[in-house]
Amino acid sequence: MVQLKYLYQKSPKIVFLILAITVRVFFLLFLFASGFSLEKAENLNPDSETYIVPANSLLSDFKFLNSDKTYETNRTPGYPFVIAGAKLIAGDQWKWIVIFFQYGMNILAVMVFYDLLSLLIHNQKAVNLATFLAVINLHDIYFANLILTDSLFQSIILIGIYFFVRFLLRFKTSFLVMAMACMSIAAFIRPSGYYLPFAVLIGVAVITFRNFKQLCKFSIIIFLIGIVPLLCWQHRNYRVADFNGFSSITTINLYYYHCAGINAVLNGTDFYTEQEKLMNNPELIELQKSMTLPAAEQKLAKEIILTHIPTYILLNIQGAGFIMLFPGVLDIFRIDDEKLDFLSELKEVYLQKGLKGGIFFLLTNPMGILTILNEIVLLMLAFINLIGMIRSFSYLKPWYVPTALLCFFLYFLCVSAGPNGYGSFPRFRLSISFLQSLYVGIWYAFRQEKKQKIPV
Repeated sequence: MVQLKYLYQKSPKIVFLILAITVRVFFLLFLFASGFSLEKAENLNPDSETYIVPANSLLSDFKFLNSDKTYETNRTPGYPFVIAGAKLIAGDQWKWIVIFFQYGMNILAVMVFYDLLSLLIHNQKAVNLATFLAVINLHDIYFANLILTDSLFQSIILIGIYFFVRFLLRFKTSFLVMAMACMSIAAFIRPSGYYLPFAVLIGVAVITFRNFKQLCKFSIIIFLIGIVPLLCWQHRNYRVADFNGFSSITTINLYYYHCAGINAVLNGTDFYTEQEKLMNNPELIELQKSMTLPAAEQKLAKEIILTHIPTYILLNIQGAGFIMLFPGVLDIFRIDDEKLDFLSELKEVYLQKGLKGGIFFLLTNPMGILTILNEIVLLMLAFINLIGMIRSFSYLKPWYVPTALLCFFLYFLCVSAGPNGYGSFPRFRLSISFLQSLYVGIWYAFRQEKKQKIPV
C-alpha cells in the first residue's frame, strides 16, 4: 500500500493505467456473471448486424455489400474492416478480438486523456480528478463490450483531439497530420465525424489567416489527409449506387427519426406511431419509381424539416438535453433479461403518461431509485461542465484552444441531437464524455486557484 502511494505521488499515470485495467477486468467479469454473453455482444443492438454483414462480404466477395448483395452505402467501411480482420485472426472467436481491441483502445484513450490534461491543466489534483472520472466511467466501458462503433470511435476521436490541441499549442506539422489522420479514420468508423475535418479547416484558416504560408500549408494537409479520403468514398457511393453522399444512414436518420419526431409533435402522437406511418408513406413509394430509396428519403425529409424549422430546432435542443441527461444506467440494465422487463414497462409508462408518469414509476421501483441517482449525478456533471466551459476561456491560453475544445463538444452534441427513439440517447454521450471530464478538471483547477488567492 505504501509502495502504491509512493508510485501515485511519483507517477500517477502508471497508477491510473493499473486502475483502468483493473476496473475494466472486474467490469467484464461482472457483465458475464450477470448474464452477458458473446451472443448478446452481437445481438443486443440491431445495428451490430449491419456491420457484420458487409464485413463477411469483404471476406467472401472482396466487395463491400449488404444483405441484399448490393453495394453497401449505409455503413462506412472502417468498423467492418475491424470485424473482418478479427475474423481472419480468430475465426469463430472473432468477437473476443473485437472486444479486447475496443478495451485496449479505451485504455489507450484514457492514457492519452491524462497527457491532454497535463498539457492544459497545471494542477495535479485537477488532472487526477478528471482522469479518475474517465477511468471509472462504466457507461463508456460498457460499450466496449458490444459490436458497435461507439467505443472505438470515441477512442480515436479523443486521440485526434489530443494531437490537434498539441498542434494548436506549437503549430507543428506532424501533430496536424496525426490529428487529421485520426479524424479521417474516425469518420470511416462512424459517419457522424464526416463534417469534422471541414470544420477544422475553417477553424485553422481563421487562426492562421494572417500568415499566408502557414494557411496554405495547413489547409493542404487538412484537405489531403482529412477530407480527400472522405470525398473518395463519397464518389464510390455515387459510382456504384447513384447516391451522392458519404453515408446513406444520414438520410435514414433524417427521414425515419427526425421527421418522425417532428410529425409526433405536430400530430400529437408518439414517435413510433409516426415512424410507422413514414415507413408506409405512399409518397415515398411513388418517388422510388423515379429515384433511389435514399434520394427519395432525402427529398421528403428536406421538405418536412424545412417546412417546420422552429419545431425541428426545439427538438434538437431537447435531444441535446437528452444526450447530456438521459441515465446511462438504463443501457447497462439491458444485459439482464429481468431488467429488460423493467425497461419495457418504463418505456410504456413514459410514452403513455409522459415525464411525470415516468418519474413516479421510477420512485416506486428499486432499479428506478438507482436510475434517479444516476440522473442526479448527470445533472451535477452538466452544471459543472457549464462552469468549466466558461472558466476555460480565462484558464486556457491562447484563446483558440478553449474555443476549439468547445467547438468539438458542441459539434458532437449537435450532430446527434435530433429526434431519436426512446432510450437511444445515452450512447451518443460517448463522443463528449472525455470532454465532460476535461471540463470538470478545468472547473476544479480554477476553483483551487481561486482558493489560493483568497488572503488568510
